[in-house]
Amino acid sequence: MGNHAVALRLAGTDRPNPLFQWSLMERARSMDEFKDAMRNLQISMFTTIAASHDGDIMASFNGFVPRRSSGDFAFWNKPVPGNSSLYLWTELHTWDELPRVDNPESGFVQNCNEPPWAHSLPLYQRGANPNEYPPYMSRPPSMGWRPQASVRLLQSKDNLTFDEFSALKHSTLVEFGNHAVVRALT
Repeated sequence: MGNHAVALRLAGTDRPNPLFQWSLMERARSMDEFKDAMRNLQISMFTTIAASHDGDIMASFNGFVPRRSSGDFAFWNKPVPGNSSLYLWTELHTWDELPRVDNPESGFVQNCNEPPWAHSLPLYQRGANPNEYPPYMSRPPSMGWRPQASVRLLQSKDNLTFDEFSALKHSTLVEFGNHAVVRALT
């Protein structure tokens, strides 16, 4: 950056055991055991979706999110001044402090790499309401075409069988087309 020094701090360099956490997740026999495995917080990122034999479902915004004293996602998504301890973080949020949806009314969770506020419907439910978290936690609420298509397909029928779910997975639905048609007709 020209004649300026740049310092980089990586979250999670003190957490070297993602394989251990994955093995605990794999061996979990209940949603509670799965959540206990997630609390190890050794996996640096990825939304995690889980379902239990008992019918519990969960979508968890998982990863290393530094605990910061100020700023929003846009501020922290670019270089920040290095001349103040105000911008130096020393802790990560615990897994229980991250956005998560458990057993939503809709009966489903999904994720297409959008912010954690749209894992299910209705949007912004308990556990994944952006107003309950610091503004730096994740990108502002948005739901692009792909997650809209995912939700539309998942809402198409209650109690999907595995074969029906697999068929939806291979759908050629183009959500933008639904919106373009509505605009053209109005």
